Amino acid sequence: MPNVRDVLSGFLRDAQQARRVLMTSTVPEGPHQLRVALRKLRTALGIFGKDDPQARALRDEARLLGRRIGELRDLDVVAVEIIAPERHADPADSGLWTLEVALSEARIAARKALREYLAHGEGGKVLDRWAALLGSDADFLDRPAGEAADKALKRRVRKAGRLGRRFHKLDDAHRHEFRKEIKKLRYTLDCGAWDAGGPARVKFRKRLKRLQNALGAMNDAVVAREVLDRICKDMPEDSPAHAVGRRLVRRLEKQARHDRRQVESLWKKVAETRLPA
Repeated sequence: MPNVRDVLSGFLRDAQQARRVLMTSTVPEGPHQLRVALRKLRTALGIFGKDDPQARALRDEARLLGRRIGELRDLDVVAVEIIAPERHADPADSGLWTLEVALSEARIAARKALREYLAHGEGGKVLDRWAALLGSDADFLDRPAGEAADKALKRRVRKAGRLGRRFHKLDDAHRHEFRKEIKKLRYTLDCGAWDAGGPARVKFRKRLKRLQNALGAMNDAVVAREVLDRICKDMPEDSPAHAVGRRLVRRLEKQARHDRRQVESLWKKVAETRLPA
């Protein structure tokens, strides 16, 4: 059974690899995977290191870096997952072309700023402090990960259940909170929870993934509106780009309403899973 140091070391390797990709290429997986690794770190430190001052400080720093990465990630999502397929389907649409160019410029600027922050700013120090923590003699690092992660998994399921059972009644803020709880459930599994779960654990993870996908599609509508509003703010209201942006957001919001109806059903599947006693 892995100890906490093993778990955090694996996450650090993922973060270092993702950082290299971000610093040397323009593929969206770099910032995406770095943010995922930072979220896993925060989840792990919340489970294992909540009483350690160094761990608490690192958790806060990881949150701030994740927010900076999120600025680029949001632009990537809209450009690659929303605009690019539309451009492929209708390459002659001038509004789509304008949005594609504006998003490309925004992504270039955001990537440059993020790389600078990682190379010379506080962002680059987060991974160094992560490595320093692993090299320290902090008591919690050599404890087995499984028992604490198992307890955290049960707490997460209970907390998510309070939101998932009444998802259709939640406001946007609480729906977003539910989405974050589902992510934390998956990351808690990566921290060593239910390590001997076998096929039941695999099924649980797959159900969480399906639920997270539905919640992610709903979030795309929110992200698209925010990004496209920002991109279009200096364009004329009657421009083709504005018209295309509004059309895309309406379509995403319609899909989000459909996904909303699925979420409670998908949560019930997750909640059916019998976790270890």
